[in-house]
Amino acid sequence: AQGKACANEFYEVVQKYLDRIASGEAFDERSLLGTLATAPAADRLTDKEIRHNAIIIFFGGISTVDALILNTLYALTNHPSALEEVRADLSLIPKAINETIRWLGPVQSATRHVQHSAQLRGVTLQPGDTVNCMLAAANRDPAVIENPDRFDIHRKNAQRHIGFAVGPHHCLGSHLARAEARVALTRLFERLPGFRLDLDRTEGPLGYEFRQPVRTLAKWSVG
Repeated sequence: AQGKACANEFYEVVQKYLDRIASGEAFDERSLLGTLATAPAADRLTDKEIRHNAIIIFFGGISTVDALILNTLYALTNHPSALEEVRADLSLIPKAINETIRWLGPVQSATRHVQHSAQLRGVTLQPGDTVNCMLAAANRDPAVIENPDRFDIHRKNAQRHIGFAVGPHHCLGSHLARAEARVALTRLFERLPGFRLDLDRTEGPLGYEFRQPVRTLAKWSVG
């Protein structure tokens, strides 16, 4: 209920800004909203479509990145040897992040709605059908990933994960998400070298679509 209320409030803020653009009161050619709102009529999204896309961008840039950082800490704390390697060499953080996306990705599945009749591996899909793409299962496909249940920051083909989807649906913010997580974890280990999660008081990851630890508590050694 709280999430829905926040979404509605955000929609109202976006709509007010769109109205200001339409009236000529506000326009910034560098603004994404401004560009979308003033696009040629034939190409322009509706206000509703702009609002929906805006909230997806905000959600993807905050919630899933937050989950990626927590999931990486959870994965490293559960694998002490990997954690010690990363502490000793912070340049390994990007590898740890990449393997976390494969092993415990923030986005576990992606729901799609069929628009046109299609055949997929002998199954007929009709307009209106719902298809769940199980990204987490694909990321542990033993035909692609050797010993897929093992967390290995040195895995040579970890980049073959599809945690950011593929093709036309590949996440536009994938590079930014990796950069945000890398900077956050680097600063954390620089300032608190002995940092780790307190697994006795941390509630493990939950969620079939978006997944992250439910509750995390940390501890660290000094000196």
